[in-house]
Amino acid sequence: MEELIKRFAALDPEDKITFFKQIMPEVFACFNDNPENMMEEMMPLCMQLMPQFLQSMKEHNLENMMSFMKMMNKTKK
Repeated sequence: MEELIKRFAALDPEDKITFFKQIMPEVFACFNDNPENMMEEMMPLCMQLMPQFLQSMKEHNLENMMSFMKMMNKTKK
């Protein structure tokens, strides 16, 4: 696991985005396979990271993007 973390950290920002795009289907498959376990494992980490994420959103003036994403989600239903 440590080797994967090191290799990811060494990627440039564009390659990190490309990696995220390619790995996301696998991540969602993990949620689908065992949603209770994924929530149990991931929620504490998400809660720990959320304040940092929200601060970053404010610093980069991305609050409007979150509103836009919510609006887009409502129109898909």
